[in-house]
Amino acid sequence: MKDLRQFLVRAGVLARVGPAARTLATLTEDIRSRLPAHLAAHVQGCAPRADGVVIIADSAAWASQLRYAQGEILQACRQRLGDQIRQVRFKIVPAEAPAENPPKPELSPQSRQLLRQAADGVADEKLAEALRKLGREP
Repeated sequence: MKDLRQFLVRAGVLARVGPAARTLATLTEDIRSRLPAHLAAHVQGCAPRADGVVIIADSAAWASQLRYAQGEILQACRQRLGDQIRQVRFKIVPAEAPAENPPKPELSPQSRQLLRQAADGVADEKLAEALRKLGREP
């Protein structure tokens, strides 16, 4: 690990990355501070581009809501980055998926019975077998 750090220092990478990361963090906080709390919580970050900025939201639904606040976002970006910022775009990067699979839903005994009854009335044998399988007790 020491060799990698020495390489990065010699190449000047660390000297450039630190200030850039602080600029992005500051811009993200500026944007969040201009938004209502319920919207600000869904701004994951931002990425300045030549003529605009990309706002990273945690879902399509929240990106849609953030579009209504484009004026405030654009104003914050222009104050931090200059008047060359002309547009705001949105990208969705969902939060990490749950580590484990969600539990299987349990069918009630009545639902299982209805599935078995439905299977008896279906002419397609493959469909009938699938319904019987769903209607079996666990």
